Amino acid sequence: MALPLGAAYAGATAIDLEEAKRIAGDDYYPSVYNPNTLSQKGGVTVAKRRVPPGPDGSQGFQLFYELHGKGPVKAVFVMGLNNSYAGWLPQVDHLSQDPNYSCLVFDNRGYGNSETPKGLYS
Repeated sequence: MALPLGAAYAGATAIDLEEAKRIAGDDYYPSVYNPNTLSQKGGVTVAKRRVPPGPDGSQGFQLFYELHGKGPVKAVFVMGLNNSYAGWLPQVDHLSQDPNYSCLVFDNRGYGNSETPKGLYS
């Protein structure tokens, strides 16, 4: 059985996905990770003085991230190939269920749920 788009964690159902969309409203970003291990999720503004301002005058751009688990051992997963933060699913799914670990995953600039910088990037 195929998993619903944006809900690839073990045990996900279409009902789970619809409930996640309902709760988040306009702030919904699909996730492949288990919501039971989620500690934080969203966008963070980076490169405020390193890219030209956007048409609305905004500085920097948004990188999307998720933090799973609440343990003292911190693991940061940086995707270096042509893939989104979802490429770390097996590792994050395993480690975030261990109370010793916290796992940070994010989409690099211009990929997945992260914004593309306005103009040249330095």
